[in-house]
Amino acid sequence: MIWRLWAFVSGTPLGILALWALMPRAGRREVVLAALVGGAAMVALTHVAALRREAHAPDGAGHAMRAATAGWLAWPAVWAVRFEIGPPAWVFAGIAVAWVGFAFWRQTRTVAPSLSPLGHLGRWGLEIALGTALALLVGGSWAAADGGVLEPDERVRAAAWDIDSRVPLGQEPVCSTTPTSVRVLASRGTSPQLSPDGRVVWVEAAGPDGRAQVTRVDLETDTSVCWTCGEPGQNRHPRPHPGGAALLFDTDRYATWRHPGVTEVMVVDTRGESGPAHPARRVTYRDDIDADAFYDPTGSGMVWVRAENGRATVRRAAIQTGHGGVQLTGETDLHRASAGWVVPLAWSADGRALALAHGHGLGPRRGELLDPATGERRSLGNHLGAGIPVAFSRDGSWLALAETSTIRAAALLPEALGFAVARLPRLAGRDPARLMEGTLLRMGPRDGELTAIALPPGVEAWGAPSGLTLSPDARTLVFAQRARNGEERLVWLGLDCH
Repeated sequence: MIWRLWAFVSGTPLGILALWALMPRAGRREVVLAALVGGAAMVALTHVAALRREAHAPDGAGHAMRAATAGWLAWPAVWAVRFEIGPPAWVFAGIAVAWVGFAFWRQTRTVAPSLSPLGHLGRWGLEIALGTALALLVGGSWAAADGGVLEPDERVRAAAWDIDSRVPLGQEPVCSTTPTSVRVLASRGTSPQLSPDGRVVWVEAAGPDGRAQVTRVDLETDTSVCWTCGEPGQNRHPRPHPGGAALLFDTDRYATWRHPGVTEVMVVDTRGESGPAHPARRVTYRDDIDADAFYDPTGSGMVWVRAENGRATVRRAAIQTGHGGVQLTGETDLHRASAGWVVPLAWSADGRALALAHGHGLGPRRGELLDPATGERRSLGNHLGAGIPVAFSRDGSWLALAETSTIRAAALLPEALGFAVARLPRLAGRDPARLMEGTLLRMGPRDGELTAIALPPGVEAWGAPSGLTLSPDARTLVFAQRARNGEERLVWLGLDCH
């Protein structure tokens, strides 16, 4: 009886993978039925193999049970397919079926004694470990095959040059590295973004029911309004339009049991002070990740990261409205992440600097500036904080960034595992800032050396940065911090500039 139950559980992942290979959008009921069919098929195969073995050798059930254990190799693949961190299900299904077939072929030819109960347990652990390693290897190879770094095409280059020619340069500020004033704006909030006029800061903060929501904080009255509390799901990463009339944000409201990691981009009106006049409208329509969206320097296009089967690509598309809806046209790739992960952070107003963050989301990230006009790249260091840690001044010539250090072993994972682990904080609803500590702010000309801002000890050590935004004239900063115990706060910092 025990070996039949063992064989049944060993066969269920094969049935699930086979179903997803034939019906990628199958629901929960179909998955349960496929698991039952796969388990029954494995029991039948194991029974036949045991009878054939016992016809000419002892302990056929033990050898057949050992062969059936090969089905456990498919369990990590089931989770990889469900969370879409590798190739389509048919690839994993083919590998798993071939491995099980080899195991049964081998058991008919081995002359060694069957395994003890402890040996079967060790074999089970070995199959799980092998399946995990195989899922990571296949998923990583699949993501890396996307090509990695992509040079901007001619349309993007021409647009960057055109934008640059039309943006007037402001007077370069000369600022002291010692703040003139530091004050706490609010006791909650991450990913702050100032409105174009600098009077309002938009943040991601927990609503009354604990879900993440877009919140409006008025800097003149110190009042806050939850802007998306009437909307379903968790709503994150607000990014206002350059003109101030709308903002983009991410939502998980369209996630399902089959696609638990789905996020889509929404747009909502920002006019008024008590809340939006109309519900947010959907911008993207995918069964995977569309996230971290913001408007391009023209305000007529959107930049975001799209992840398909673990492949993260920074994309740009024009936004068109009509008939009450929003659609994207002219989509083009700006950057591919290969096996790692990439998040677009900000695009300077002159179009000549697109800030990107590379990493896996469980620790500090590697920053990079891409010039879409020339394809040149510049490093921003390896310690960018969580949230949106890069901001530009109104004309794009001045840059501020927030850095941190790591405190958890998980943050030491190689960047190449980003395809597999970058979405884990999203799925778990955890802020990556909890895996870091300490805040360092740097600021200066975009093409020059950035100078560290002398933060008071009580500010620097309070927690890790979870976002930063810069006023249009580069004279003030608003940044978010998250402590190890989960506490949050927004901090306003004024600089002595002339």
